Amino acid sequence: MKYIELRKLLHSMPDLSGQEKDTSKTILSFLEGCNPDKIITGIGGYGIAAIFDGSRKGPRVMVRI
Repeated sequence: MKYIELRKLLHSMPDLSGQEKDTSKTILSFLEGCNPDKIITGIGGYGIAAIFDGSRKGPRVMVRI
């Protein structure tokens, strides 16, 4: 799934604030397909962080969904 497809899927199935269980599952599935080095779940409830340890030096990017 591409990022744009993920965004459209998330907008088609909104969760109530503080009850983002389904959203979290969807994002976790998407991130697992990206092969991160580490996934951290349960941040502030349903928050997720994926860490990609790059081998090159230089700027980093953070994406917030």
